[in-house]
Amino acid sequence: MRNLLFSASVLVCVAAWAQSPAGPYRSVFADTPTGMESQSLDWRRANADVAQKALEAEMPHANRVPSTNIHLPVLAIEDAVAIARQNHPSQSAADTRKAWIHAVAAQQAALFVRDAKDAAEAGAELARRMAQVGNWSSLEQAREQLMLADATAQLARANNTAFSTREQLIRQMGMDGAASDFALPDHLPDLPRAADLRVLPAQSRSETREAYFAYRTAFDLAVHYRDDIVPLRKLLVEELVLRYNGMLASVWELLAETRQQSLSVNSAIEAQRDFWLADADLQTAQTLTLQRK
Repeated sequence: MRNLLFSASVLVCVAAWAQSPAGPYRSVFADTPTGMESQSLDWRRANADVAQKALEAEMPHANRVPSTNIHLPVLAIEDAVAIARQNHPSQSAADTRKAWIHAVAAQQAALFVRDAKDAAEAGAELARRMAQVGNWSSLEQAREQLMLADATAQLARANNTAFSTREQLIRQMGMDGAASDFALPDHLPDLPRAADLRVLPAQSRSETREAYFAYRTAFDLAVHYRDDIVPLRKLLVEELVLRYNGMLASVWELLAETRQQSLSVNSAIEAQRDFWLADADLQTAQTLTLQRK
């Protein structure tokens, strides 16, 4: 009954973009400055603005107000599997789980890429203002403008991946013919505790042993990013903020470290995604082993 109600709410909640002639697409390049701009603005005020942008980009999304639209039903992984079974009884549950994992991970990664683009935009703006008053050369300004151009291109790719994986999930659930919308969770499920990891049954087949090895490797990598790399990057940014506040570091150093922080967070999301994909593959391998007995 719960799954039927969820399906009904998804079908009733028609997306506004589905009815719009323009569709859901809006270019991320629309509001991005091109070439070398020379607008005259206050560079001192911009310096503080850039530092604030860098801090906002560094802040984990888990500590922010959730971006999920509260008016849309949130599609849990179990709901996705149930809807797929209703529409395609022969559909693989593992394929649906993996489609959901890809969609949530891509959406989560796009948020951090957007933050990186915002920080690059602030840096390019400050460079433009400093060049205008003669404090920076055209070469230095061009480098920051190029950072923004690259970040904007990365955001376009991330948005496309998020949209594409969401559409693949819709097709996987057998809802491709319906104008529907739903919200995905803001982030992937947390990693399980080491005591809760799946165990390798005795006398397992080769495919299961291979899947289990990939599963444990993916878990170790995801934990390494979560417990080591990301916290260290966060510590570096915090230390740079203290040095910046004490006028011992420049805003450019803070921006550079923030960019590295964004890269490490994206790598952590990918590692977490790979673990849950490996978990789905291991479940499939174990199920096939039981069926062959």
